[in-house]
Amino acid sequence: MLFLLRVCDSFLTLSVSFGCLGFGYHNVLLSVY
Repeated sequence: MLFLLRVCDSFLTLSVSFGCLGFGYHNVLLSVY
């Protein structure tokens, strides 16, 4: 469980550093769900 949280956290950090790319990926996830 903690491992999953850590992976999520690092992924979020990556998304923030990539900015637009991360936001686009988030939009893709939203459209999938």
